[in-house]
Amino acid sequence: HVYLPEGKTGPFPAVIFFPGMDCLMNKEYNTTYLDAVDFVVQSGRALVFPEYKGTYTRGGGKTIATFLSSPQGARDFLTGAIKEVGRTIDYLSERPDMDTPKVCYMGLSLGAGAGQYALAVEKRLTTGILISGGLRASKNFISNPATNATNFLPRITQPVILISGKYDYTFPVESSQK
Repeated sequence: HVYLPEGKTGPFPAVIFFPGMDCLMNKEYNTTYLDAVDFVVQSGRALVFPEYKGTYTRGGGKTIATFLSSPQGARDFLTGAIKEVGRTIDYLSERPDMDTPKVCYMGLSLGAGAGQYALAVEKRLTTGILISGGLRASKNFISNPATNATNFLPRITQPVILISGKYDYTFPVESSQK
C-alpha cells in the first residue's frame, strides 16, 4: 500500500513502515496504524506499508506463541521481512514518483525490532526510525546467531533514532537501550 500526499507531485522521499506484532495475528489488512503515521504523508513524503509475508492477507492469523516458538521461526520471519524491504525498494525505484535515494525505514514495536536487521543489511535505507523497540531478550532470538541483534547492530551505519518509553515493559530501557 502506497499513500501519497494529496495535491502534490513527486518525486517523493519514501518511508517504509513495518507495524507491530498484531500484523501477525490479523488476517485482514488493518488501517488502524495510519492514524499514528499520517504525519509522514502530511509532511510531503510517501508512506509505503507493505504486507510482509506472514502478516495480514499474506498469512496472518497466527499467535505470538507461533512466531516465538522456535529460533527457526523467528529467523525465517525476519529473513523474509528483510528481503521484502529490499523488494519494496526495488519496486519504488521503478516508480517515477519516488525519490529512491531517500528511503527511510520506520518500525513500530515488532517493526522496530525488525528494523535492527533491515538497517544492517539493506544499505539503500538512508535513515531509520525505531519506535517502541529495542533489543529482544527472548532466548529464541539470542540463541541463534542469525537473529541475535548484537551481530547486526555494529553494521548499521545510517542515522537512526530510537523512540521508546521509560515504562515500556516489552522493551525496558535497561535491557534494550543501554
